[in-house]
Amino acid sequence: MIRREIREFLSPRALEILFEAANGAELIVEGAPDSRSTAADQGYATVMVTVDLANPDLAAILREPPDIATANRVAELMRGSEALRERLCALARPRLAEIFGADADSLGIELSPAVRVAGTTILIDGDAVVWLGSARSRNLSNKVVGQ
Repeated sequence: MIRREIREFLSPRALEILFEAANGAELIVEGAPDSRSTAADQGYATVMVTVDLANPDLAAILREPPDIATANRVAELMRGSEALRERLCALARPRLAEIFGADADSLGIELSPAVRVAGTTILIDGDAVVWLGSARSRNLSNKVVGQ
Protein backbone atom coordinates (compact mmCIF):
# COMPACT_ATOMS: atom_id res chain seq x y z
CA MET A 1 0.00 0.00 0.00
CA ILE A 2 2.73 2.44 0.85
CA ARG A 3 5.08 3.37 -1.91
CA ARG A 4 8.42 4.83 -1.00
CA GLU A 5 10.76 6.42 -3.45
CA ILE A 6 14.30 7.63 -3.00
CA ARG A 7 15.64 9.85 -5.73
CA GLU A 8 19.22 10.94 -6.11
CA PHE A 9 20.21 13.86 -8.31
CA LEU A 10 22.78 16.59 -8.55
CA SER A 11 21.34 20.00 -7.81
CA PRO A 12 22.49 23.07 -9.75
CA ARG A 13 24.24 24.20 -6.55
CA ALA A 14 26.13 20.89 -6.36
CA LEU A 15 27.36 21.39 -9.93
CA GLU A 16 28.39 24.93 -9.05
CA ILE A 17 30.40 23.65 -6.11
CA LEU A 18 32.09 20.99 -8.23
CA PHE A 19 33.02 23.44 -10.99
CA GLU A 20 33.93 26.52 -8.96
CA ALA A 21 34.82 25.74 -5.36
CA ALA A 22 38.48 26.41 -4.70
CA ASN A 23 39.40 25.93 -8.35
CA GLY A 24 37.99 22.43 -8.18
CA ALA A 25 37.64 22.16 -11.96
CA GLU A 26 39.93 22.63 -14.93
CA LEU A 27 38.27 23.98 -18.07
CA ILE A 28 39.66 23.72 -21.61
CA VAL A 29 37.77 25.07 -24.62
CA GLU A 30 39.05 24.62 -28.18
CA GLY A 31 37.30 25.40 -31.43
CA ALA A 32 37.14 27.25 -34.73
CA PRO A 33 34.60 28.61 -37.19
CA ASP A 34 33.55 26.16 -39.89
CA SER A 35 35.40 27.18 -43.06
CA ARG A 36 33.06 24.96 -45.11
CA SER A 37 29.91 26.76 -43.95
CA THR A 38 28.48 28.90 -46.73
CA ALA A 39 26.99 31.38 -44.28
CA ALA A 40 30.14 31.36 -42.10
CA ASP A 41 27.91 31.65 -39.08
CA GLN A 42 28.71 28.41 -37.31
CA GLY A 43 31.64 26.52 -35.94
CA TYR A 44 32.62 23.58 -33.80
CA ALA A 45 34.26 23.32 -30.41
CA THR A 46 35.26 20.89 -27.72
CA VAL A 47 34.64 21.68 -24.08
CA MET A 48 36.61 19.66 -21.53
CA VAL A 49 36.20 19.85 -17.77
CA THR A 50 38.22 17.89 -15.24
CA VAL A 51 37.03 17.69 -11.63
CA ASP A 52 39.20 15.89 -9.08
CA LEU A 53 37.15 15.07 -6.00
CA ALA A 54 40.38 14.43 -4.09
CA ASN A 55 41.44 18.07 -4.55
CA PRO A 56 41.97 19.04 -0.86
CA ASP A 57 39.99 22.27 -1.14
CA LEU A 58 37.06 20.52 -2.80
CA ALA A 59 37.22 17.40 -0.62
CA ALA A 60 36.98 19.58 2.48
CA ILE A 61 33.50 20.81 1.56
CA LEU A 62 31.98 17.59 0.20
CA ARG A 63 29.55 15.59 2.32
CA GLU A 64 30.55 12.29 0.69
CA PRO A 65 34.06 10.80 0.86
CA PRO A 66 36.21 11.90 -2.12
CA ASP A 67 36.81 8.34 -3.29
CA ILE A 68 36.38 6.27 -6.44
CA ALA A 69 32.88 5.13 -5.50
CA THR A 70 31.71 8.72 -5.06
CA ALA A 71 33.31 9.75 -8.36
CA ASN A 72 31.49 6.91 -10.15
CA ARG A 73 28.16 7.84 -8.53
CA VAL A 74 28.55 11.56 -9.35
CA ALA A 75 29.46 10.72 -12.95
CA GLU A 76 26.42 8.44 -13.24
CA LEU A 77 24.16 11.25 -12.00
CA MET A 78 25.78 13.70 -14.44
CA ARG A 79 25.08 11.56 -17.50
CA GLY A 80 22.08 12.91 -19.36
CA SER A 81 21.70 15.84 -16.94
CA GLU A 82 20.22 18.95 -18.52
CA ALA A 83 21.65 20.99 -15.62
CA LEU A 84 25.14 19.72 -16.50
CA ARG A 85 24.70 20.67 -20.15
CA GLU A 86 23.48 24.15 -19.17
CA ARG A 87 26.37 24.63 -16.72
CA LEU A 88 28.94 23.56 -19.34
CA CYS A 89 27.48 26.05 -21.82
CA ALA A 90 27.67 28.81 -19.24
CA LEU A 91 31.27 27.94 -18.39
CA ALA A 92 32.33 27.76 -22.03
CA ARG A 93 30.37 30.76 -23.34
CA PRO A 94 32.99 33.48 -22.59
CA ARG A 95 35.83 31.46 -24.13
CA LEU A 96 33.71 30.52 -27.16
CA ALA A 97 32.91 34.21 -27.66
CA GLU A 98 36.66 34.91 -27.79
CA ILE A 99 37.33 32.05 -30.20
CA PHE A 100 34.52 33.03 -32.57
CA GLY A 101 35.00 36.80 -32.21
CA ALA A 102 31.40 37.35 -31.21
CA ASP A 103 29.40 38.74 -28.35
CA ALA A 104 28.78 36.00 -25.78
CA ASP A 105 25.03 36.74 -25.71
CA SER A 106 24.75 36.27 -29.47
CA LEU A 107 26.03 32.68 -29.42
CA GLY A 108 23.81 29.65 -29.71
CA ILE A 109 25.37 26.48 -28.36
CA GLU A 110 24.34 22.87 -28.94
CA LEU A 111 26.41 20.69 -26.61
CA SER A 112 26.56 16.91 -26.17
CA PRO A 113 28.57 16.01 -23.05
CA ALA A 114 30.12 12.62 -22.26
CA VAL A 115 31.18 11.79 -18.70
CA ARG A 116 33.98 9.38 -17.74
CA VAL A 117 35.81 8.58 -14.50
CA ALA A 118 39.50 7.92 -13.81
CA GLY A 119 40.05 7.22 -10.13
CA THR A 120 38.64 10.16 -8.17
CA THR A 121 38.67 12.39 -11.24
CA ILE A 122 35.56 13.08 -13.30
CA LEU A 123 36.30 13.84 -16.96
CA ILE A 124 33.63 15.65 -18.96
CA ASP A 125 34.07 16.13 -22.71
CA GLY A 126 31.51 17.94 -24.79
CA ASP A 127 31.32 18.39 -28.54
CA ALA A 128 29.63 21.67 -29.38
CA VAL A 129 28.14 23.31 -32.42
CA VAL A 130 28.19 27.09 -32.11
CA TRP A 131 25.93 29.45 -34.07
CA LEU A 132 26.81 33.10 -34.49
CA GLY A 133 24.53 36.08 -34.81
CA SER A 134 21.17 34.66 -35.80
CA ALA A 135 21.36 31.80 -33.31
CA ARG A 136 18.43 33.01 -31.23
CA SER A 137 16.12 32.89 -34.24
CA ARG A 138 16.95 29.25 -35.02
CA ASN A 139 14.55 26.57 -33.84
CA LEU A 140 16.67 24.13 -31.84
CA SER A 141 14.36 22.06 -29.71
CA ASN A 142 15.96 20.20 -26.79
CA LYS A 143 19.21 22.11 -27.22
CA VAL A 144 20.81 24.75 -25.04
CA VAL A 145 20.67 28.02 -26.91
CA GLY A 146 21.41 31.43 -25.46
CA GLN A 147 21.92 31.77 -21.75
